[in-house]
Parts: sequence; C-alpha cells; structure tokens
Amino acid sequence: MPLLTKPKILVRLAQPVDRIKIAELEILAIKDLSQGNDNSPQIDFLRQKKLPRKFWDEVVFVAEIEDKIVGFASLLSHRKIVVSMYVDPNFMRQGIDNHLLEALEQEAIKRNIDSLQVTSSITGEPFYTARGYKAIAPCNLWQMDLLVPCVAMKKNLVFAKKQLAFYELLAQFTLVSIINLFFLIIVL
Repeated sequence: MPLLTKPKILVRLAQPVDRIKIAELEILAIKDLSQGNDNSPQIDFLRQKKLPRKFWDEVVFVAEIEDKIVGFASLLSHRKIVVSMYVDPNFMRQGIDNHLLEALEQEAIKRNIDSLQVTSSITGEPFYTARGYKAIAPCNLWQMDLLVPCVAMKKNLVFAKKQLAFYELLAQFTLVSIINLFFLIIVL
C-alpha cells in the first residue's frame, strides 16, 4: 500500500493577479455559510463583484498547493483585525488555516501589534480557541442581508512577540557557538 504524503503548503503575500481567485474562494465560503443555496442574494452579489474589497493597509496572504491558490487570509493592521480567512472546501483539514493564521500573526508582530481581534463564525470558534484566542462576546454580522451569528475573539501577541525574540536570540547564539567551536577545532 503506497504511503500518502501531505502536499506542501506555500504561504505568500497576495499579488494583484490573485484577486479573481480570492473572490472565487470568498464565494465558496459564502455558499458554505448559506448552506449551498446558489440562488441566495449574497451569492448573486458576490458573482457580480469583480474584485474583493481592499483597504489601504490590508495585508493579504494566499496559501498554495502545487501552484493552486487554496486559501487566503487578510489582516487590517491599523485596526488590529483579522478581516477574513477562507480555505477552499476541497482542501479542508490539511492545516492550511494554521499556516495562514501563523503568517498573519507573524506579520502583526513585525508591525508591533500587541493583540489581534477576529470575528469568528460559530463553527470557527474552536479553531481560534485552540490557537490562543479568547472569546470576548457573542455577536452577529450582516453579510449582504444575511444575519450570521458569530463570536468576537482576541489574542494577546505580546507573549508570542517575546517568544519570537527569544528564538531569534537562541538561533544567533547557536550560530555563534558553532562558529566558535569550528575555530576552536581548527586551532587545536
């Protein structure tokens, strides 16, 4: 029996050429939210929409498997908010969401953001909870005349920032130690 290997997931900053695929993934997510109702006004609205919204300081990452965009996530840095995160339903349960969220959090840390907020769907709440987000309050979103129950959540990134600095320091120390050991061996 052949061994199954997980496909390699590449996360990168989105490019303007990715906008159409991002919009298609958004449509898939809204379809999933509206339980596959292809005739809903939300789906019709999204189909007419040529490009996804873009805020002046929004950072968008895409996840690819074998050069195919299978997910995207965006961060609105001035408001410290994860704006969106969608994964193609055909590629669920492969860790794509983990890679995207990690990319957003690392970008937030680089931008000196001390905490991130996300408005999660009810079904997405366990995902964020497992990654250190805490529920703040239940809420509802109006998504093109569709009332979507959700949960406002927040994660403190200060600890993550300190942890990243520690690992960077440890990596430098290790490199310096290896170089010193190398020179010590040469001298002896």
